[in-house]
Amino acid sequence: MGSQPPASAARDYAAQYPDPIDVAAGESVRVERPDEENPSWWWCVADDGRAGWVPGTILDPAPTAGANSHVQRPYSARELSVTRGEPLFILEEFANWLLVRNTAGARGWVPASHVQRDAKPAL
Repeated sequence: MGSQPPASAARDYAAQYPDPIDVAAGESVRVERPDEENPSWWWCVADDGRAGWVPGTILDPAPTAGANSHVQRPYSARELSVTRGEPLFILEEFANWLLVRNTAGARGWVPASHVQRDAKPAL
């Protein structure tokens, strides 16, 4: 990846959850329910009581409402508030959400609909 951020915020987004789930690889979580709009995401609660949306693909066994599962890698559901035009680096993409980093180094999830992938400059 070059020095120029390959994306920017297409519109403002305000993070929804101030203290979301943040778990280490192998931690157990209680699986509560799938997202109604995007069932690839599951609402999970960690042992410390923090909750948030977790991609079903990192849960083992496969998520089932009311059951426990383990996260397969470190995961944080922290969202990132962004301002239209803000430069962003895309770190990961999952089910209509992007994990991004801003130029100050802050990381978090943003809806893909709020991010514009910038065209690469002509050489």
